[in-house]
Amino acid sequence: MTPIEAIQIIEDAGGPTAWAETDCDGPEDYPAKYREAWQYLHDTGIAYQLQGWYGRVADQFVGEGIINP
Repeated sequence: MTPIEAIQIIEDAGGPTAWAETDCDGPEDYPAKYREAWQYLHDTGIAYQLQGWYGRVADQFVGEGIINP
């Protein structure tokens, strides 16, 4: 996966608006490809170099167990 592919997956899923409005209760509710994209951005540190929203969501997903620390 490349940074562009990861960001595209997230944006295709609706970006911050879709995530904020979702009714996902746990990690199993998020599509695998979406979780993989967030995990990639977190692992590479790219999430923390992009707009603040990416870093905040990555941190929240780690805290909720949606992606690994």
